[in-house]
Amino acid sequence: MASQKLCVGIDIGASAVKICQLQSIKGGYRLEHFAAAPLPPDTLVEGAMMSSARVLEALRAAMQGSKLRGKQAALSISGRSTIIKTLTLPTMRPDELEQGASKEVAQSIPFAVADVYLDLAPTRPSHEHQGQMEVLLVAAKKVFVDEFIDVVAEAGMRATVCDIDAYALQTLYEKAHGKAGAAPIVLCNLGAVKTNLNVMQDGQSTFVRDLEWGAARLTTDIAAFYGIAFDEAEAIKVEQRPLPPELQTKLQGTIDLFVGELLRTLDFYASAHNDVGPASLFYCGGGANDPRILKGLREAVALPLYPIDLRRCLSIPPQWEPTFAMAGLGAALCAGLALRYPGDGDHAAP
Repeated sequence: MASQKLCVGIDIGASAVKICQLQSIKGGYRLEHFAAAPLPPDTLVEGAMMSSARVLEALRAAMQGSKLRGKQAALSISGRSTIIKTLTLPTMRPDELEQGASKEVAQSIPFAVADVYLDLAPTRPSHEHQGQMEVLLVAAKKVFVDEFIDVVAEAGMRATVCDIDAYALQTLYEKAHGKAGAAPIVLCNLGAVKTNLNVMQDGQSTFVRDLEWGAARLTTDIAAFYGIAFDEAEAIKVEQRPLPPELQTKLQGTIDLFVGELLRTLDFYASAHNDVGPASLFYCGGGANDPRILKGLREAVALPLYPIDLRRCLSIPPQWEPTFAMAGLGAALCAGLALRYPGDGDHAAP
């Protein structure tokens, strides 16, 4: 793939649309383009597009003035129209999975099989059942996926890779830090309205979960306290302006709700894996730019915490430093998508 161009990464999130293009160079990658355009609140709800016109407007704004090489894009999805489950099946070859797992797949998803795009990926032999293996099932409603593909097409691009948020995060982690070893690690992407978790072990994803919590909840608290618009409250949050004690207490309570849900999820993972939980946590996402959220994590999570260090694999030219620095860890998901080649992997868009 050395001569093939990487995809343009397009991250259509709840608060913004981001685009990223990378160039493969010796020893890593160089940033060629990065831009973000904000989205009004509730443009995406639970991962579903409420206004394709707003998304298209933001995408065109992010692309404005860019000199993107190529028209092939990678995007990712998540939300309630996406199902991710681990199935335990009799051991079989990968080329037998689609037919051999058809009954279990039909029983595992709340949608008609004909209405979804499916992906099945073996992860490892079952620890509890000899002669069986664990298989990761990903199912996404076609109407939901196609809406994202269509809006990208309206912007003049072609989505040749459609990934899951948690897997795009894994792509970036492995480029920056290498594959996970025998000790499980958890990747945590703190978004605006949700948090993606991906537990990896021995180079494979073994557990994926989306938490219905995001940093926009702090913005909502600030807006309600002052009686101001969401955009004004977001500026107060991002700029870390001084807040009265009673509002600080409210924000801390909101963060505690997230940390509690995260801890319960990690306990659930450990209970399903012989009481062996993750050995460390790597974080990213726009929410990870907020020191209050990181403080809450560090005080409650009894694991070593590290940021996913994009600069371990990305070279940032001087002209892109201000833009990239402003996005901070919020650029991680988009960068992970920009590391994909057209049509590669198991999550290619139709």
